[in-house]
Parts: sequence; structure tokens; C-alpha cells
Amino acid sequence: MLLFFGKIFAYDISDLEIILKMKKYFCLIVFSYFLFLYQATAQEAEDYAYSTNKTSSLIVLNNPTVLINAGATNITSAVTPIGFEFWFMGVRYTSFTINANGAIQLGTNPIVPAGNAYSIPDVARIIAMSSGDRNATTGAVIGDWRVSANGGVIHYQVFGNAPNRTLVVECRNMNLNFQSTSNDATFQIILYETAPLPNANNRGGRIEFRYGRVRSSFESNSFRIGISSGSNRNQFRGVDISTNPPTSPITDDIIENRIGVGVITALDGDTDGNRRVFVFEPPYPNAQAINLRSACAGEAGAVLLNWENTASNAVGSVLYRSTDGTNFTFLTQIPRGTTTYTDRGLNVGTVYTYRVFSVTEGKLCELHPTAQLEVDLSKSGILKKLEITGRPVICNGRAELETEAGYDTYEWYDSQDKLVASSTNPRITFREAGTYKLIARADSLGACVSIGEVTVTECCSPVLVLPNAFTPHSTPANNIFRVRHENLTKFRMQIYNRWGVLVFETDNPEEGWNGYFQGSPAQADAYQVVVEYTGCEDGKIIRGKKQGVLNLLE
Repeated sequence: MLLFFGKIFAYDISDLEIILKMKKYFCLIVFSYFLFLYQATAQEAEDYAYSTNKTSSLIVLNNPTVLINAGATNITSAVTPIGFEFWFMGVRYTSFTINANGAIQLGTNPIVPAGNAYSIPDVARIIAMSSGDRNATTGAVIGDWRVSANGGVIHYQVFGNAPNRTLVVECRNMNLNFQSTSNDATFQIILYETAPLPNANNRGGRIEFRYGRVRSSFESNSFRIGISSGSNRNQFRGVDISTNPPTSPITDDIIENRIGVGVITALDGDTDGNRRVFVFEPPYPNAQAINLRSACAGEAGAVLLNWENTASNAVGSVLYRSTDGTNFTFLTQIPRGTTTYTDRGLNVGTVYTYRVFSVTEGKLCELHPTAQLEVDLSKSGILKKLEITGRPVICNGRAELETEAGYDTYEWYDSQDKLVASSTNPRITFREAGTYKLIARADSLGACVSIGEVTVTECCSPVLVLPNAFTPHSTPANNIFRVRHENLTKFRMQIYNRWGVLVFETDNPEEGWNGYFQGSPAQADAYQVVVEYTGCEDGKIIRGKKQGVLNLLE
């Protein structure tokens, strides 16, 4: 271990040897130390809920992929895809490596072949069992493990379907010391896919260690069990098997589990159903990310996103992006306290859909209805959708509309992309029906524009008046019964006498009744007038019916 600024750090034996040779990187180490202190305020290993029982079973790998072959020691696997997103200590990981010591390191940087400890600066490690002792007399390394030459293997398999997949890494038949000749231990590390609820199950981000047969064939051996994202106290936690049941305290140093020759009863399980399991469960976000909005970023091909993260236990926010509105890919992670992001390099003519989530050490919140946003791009850059107010209806020759003020120019285009108006005024008068597109520009926004669209229709409300009397044998001014009308597209009028006999009908609103029925003057009486019509109201086709009493006078 290394004492540095009053803080104890634990290192792999090989890691320490390397660090002692790197004095020229002293300043970098100092900077990293304070960086980890800062990160610890947002990411806490103790936030993982620890539990254990001895009722578990090993998962059968029926189609595994080999990572390290039998007989190997002091070797590291290739960088391997996890197969899904796995969030650990507030960081997204999609790959891992494992060495012959059974130690996993998340990320694209391979774990060192002799790595055997958690609590290492700047790495994320998951260790179900690993050792790193030296002989007290000779100083020789006695802790390196070997994949047994007799049926040993380190392999993995991904189970399930998105968004509920699991990665199972199995260390089968391990020699818990390179001098051992027996198959000492079999154990599994299980990682659960991190995905937003409700489609995902509630185990996202969980880590499990499951143990089969576990024994030691070497005297005065020791091993470590734990998880970590760094060497600060809040970034790691181990398991102490000296207690019953084993505990996972938060300490200032890694926990060395001292063991002797024989069965390690705290871990050993001979049959499925009575095997030891350790579970590290990250917390759920206690609230959601909400109110995702876009704004002009002031540059071409970019969008400025902002939102609210209301989860008090979140370590940050996560943005995902889609170009089809269905299949989303990870875009970026934003640290706690920041709720803006500029997405650059966007393509003209592509519609982008964004989603934002709160994230804790290992879990995403459920998507809030206001946490999804669709953004379009124009030829000039980014779009803000402008609201166009007023009645988009031409009546008496014009329709007057208005949009948001504050832009330098307002350009209106018809459906053929022909410029029909350009002005500094947010108000516009249309005299022809059609669909119009608006592009609003501001010098302060650079290449960015805002857009709007409106469909203008020719539509005046119908007017229909039924006179209640006429004198067919009087002066021409009142000897024909006609309705007074405006803005009718269809018309049908019928007139009935008191016995329900149809005495007149017409489809022409300009045509009136002269008071005759079957070639003779109709008698003075009250008649029923029924008019059915079609017109336009607020841009929509309407159908109406109006009735009245007509008095035929002598």
C-alpha cells in the first residue's frame, strides 16, 4: 500500500511496482487524486445495497465463449463487449476484460495480467475472488492464480433479450495459487443490463457474485472480494467473510480475507440451491428528468438542449438520440448540476428525437412524457417551431396572422417554395388560400433559423335570412319570396302548405317562389319553409338546416 497525502491507497503488486517507477508523473497523480475526491461527491459505493444469502444456484452456460483457456496464468483476456449497456458507479460501460486471477475491469483499457485488487485509481473493477500475497520469508509472489489445466476455463455468455439481458462470466476450476494442483474454486460474476423502466426489469445495474466449490490448497493465503471505481474511500467497498453472514463495510482500505488450507465455508456451496451469493444493488432515481427543450445553438448543424433533473440522488443525466423515433442510441452523459448540452454535427433534412433520463450509480429513471423531444433541421441550421396565431381563414379578401417577435426577417414561402413575402414585421396578411412556410432569421443567431407552417383556407361564415311574409300579387319589390344569403356552397329550399304538400322547391338560392302552385295562385295562408345548406366555418365544412313560417298575403 502507498501512503499519499495522509490517505491509504491499495494497489496490485504489479501496479505498485509500475507506480514506483513513474515519479516523473507525480503532478498527474496529484491531479487525479483531487479529481477522484470531486467525483466521490456524486458517486458513492455505499449507495449500492448489499445483501447475501446461501440459497443461490450457478447459471448453466450452454453456449459460452472462451476468454482464457485452461492452464493459463498471468494473462489478460481480449477486450470483450458486454453485449448491452451496463452502468457502474454512474458511468456507462459496454466492454470488459478479465485476467487469470478472476479480476474483471470494465472499459476498453485491459486489466493488467497480475491485477488482483479493487481500490485502484482510475479503474472500475469487479472482483468476486482474487489474491495477491507475497511469501513472508522469501518475498516471492504466491498470490497469482491459474486457470486449472484440468478442466479449467474462464468463459462467458449473454442471456435474455433487450432490455433485460444478463452477462454471466464464469471462472471454472481455478487454482487459487499458481503452485496449486487442485481445482480449488468455481465462481460467477453476473451483470444486469441497465435500461429505463417500465420495459426493463428492476434489476438493472445489479452485480452478483455466485460461488460453487471454494477451498484453499495453500497455507497463509488471502483474497479480496469487492467492487470499485477508484481508490477514494467512497469509490470502493469490499466483503468481509470473517463474519457470519459476510458483511460489506465501508472502510479506508481493501479487506484482506485471510484463509488457510481447506474448504472456505463462508463461500463454498456443493449444490445448486445452497450456494453463496453476494448482491450489490444500485439505487433507483427518486425522480425523473423532465421538460426537455431545444433552442438555437447559434451555429449551423447544432441544437442546444436543456432540461430539468429533479432526482436528488442522481449522479447526472443521460441523453439518447434516434433518427427514426424508435431505435435510440446513447449520445452522452451529463454530470450532476449541468442540464444543458449542445449536439453538433447534425445532418440537414434529418429529424432527430431525443430522450433524457436521470441516472444513479447503476439505474435509469422511467421516461417522463416531457423528456422526449423531436427536432428538425433546415438548410440554414437548427429549427425552433414558431407558433402562428390568428384565424387562418380568408374572408372578405384577406387573413391576418402573427408570429413571435424578435427576429430580423420573416420569410414566407408557398407550397412550391416560392418566396411570397419578406418583412421585418411578425404580422402577415394573406389574400390567397394555401399552405405557407415561415423562416425567421436573426443576426444574433448566426446560421440558426426558426420555422413555422400554416394552412390558410377561404372560408366565410354562412349567412341565411328567411323573410316571414310576401305578397305575390303586389309590386315587384315584394311579389317574389327569396332568402337572403351569403357564403353558401350548397343550397336546397322546400316550401310546404299546412297539409304537408310540397308547393315549391329549388337548389338555386337566387330563385324565388312567385306564389303559384300547379299553375294557379296559391291561397293566402301560412307555409312552412325548410332550407338545407353547406358552408364553411373556421376553416371547416359545415352543414346546416333552417326552418321558418312564411305568410302569403293577399
